[in-house]
Amino acid sequence: MKISHEDHGDTSLVAIAGDFLSDDVESYRRCLSERFDNGVRNIVLDMAGLATIDSAGMETLLWTSEESVQRSGRLKLVATGSTVSEVLRITRLARRFDIANTVEEAARALR
Repeated sequence: MKISHEDHGDTSLVAIAGDFLSDDVESYRRCLSERFDNGVRNIVLDMAGLATIDSAGMETLLWTSEESVQRSGRLKLVATGSTVSEVLRITRLARRFDIANTVEEAARALR
């Protein structure tokens, strides 16, 4: 999995691409923990480039949401048209997340 990020004040745009599998959880959590430690509260998670996700990856998305809330922030997922959006729908986890159609829409909602 590839992870990139751009911090903008208390919001970070994090893009993940490739496969989000159990082997990727530690590097993902480390990246997000660094964002939170640097004062980020809100996460826009761009998953448009994500090909697959396993149960460990899904659990880590829930962790990200909980970490944001603990910091009085929010998590916005951008997953429209991706395999992940279908997985979220099938597992009914889509109800647990705030999902935007575009990165711009997600960022606007966090202002």
